[in-house]
Amino acid sequence: MPAPKYTPQEQEERILAAAAKCIEATSLLDFTMASIAKEAGLSMGSIYKHIQSKEDVLVALATKMNENLVAVLVKVLELPLTMPERLLAFSLMTPEKYRLYPFDEHLEMLIGNEAILKRASRGWVEKVMRIDQSFEEYFVALVCRRVEDGELKVALADRDDVLEEILVSIWAMNVGYNQVVFQRHARSLVGEPIALPFPLAPNDHFVNAVRRLLNTYPWREPISDEGVKKTCQLLEQQGLR
Repeated sequence: MPAPKYTPQEQEERILAAAAKCIEATSLLDFTMASIAKEAGLSMGSIYKHIQSKEDVLVALATKMNENLVAVLVKVLELPLTMPERLLAFSLMTPEKYRLYPFDEHLEMLIGNEAILKRASRGWVEKVMRIDQSFEEYFVALVCRRVEDGELKVALADRDDVLEEILVSIWAMNVGYNQVVFQRHARSLVGEPIALPFPLAPNDHFVNAVRRLLNTYPWREPISDEGVKKTCQLLEQQGLR
């Protein structure tokens, strides 16, 4: 028998690249498995070896999207900034500078739907969850080191609770803000146009709110106006703003 044209890994990459193109050409709801097979140049049998449903497609693309996002966040968390400045940097990045697909924001909202996750293959769901868990572990370990070196001055007995507060609040604020902004922008397509506000100004209301929240924690160096400017400059240098 002739050797396969593509390895399993190459097939998967072609399928997901084709899926992204098909979604861009239609929408996150209207693409078809047949169109993906045609775009990928593969048989339906080959397609179903990797993805068994449209829900699988969404979760698989979300897996790639989250891998890309985690790589960006880790890059930001390693910038030569104080820890609170690094956390504020999440709010100062421009989404289009780090998105993997043009539909990232809408895919992120869809993938949080329980019905979609229940209909997707267990393997893909576990992959996307592992990415979230690995980043959370990395983040917690990083902030733990900031406690140990005295940058975040909290008692050891309170450390875990404080870390959970910071992780949940910063993540919720940034995800929630972006979802609201992109929902309003999408709705404006059938009404009065609303421009996206990115990049956010250093004194934007949302940036000020995140800064105020972060400064409630006992950091050795709270975020200053100069710190915000420095953070913006470094993000610009990294192509993230």
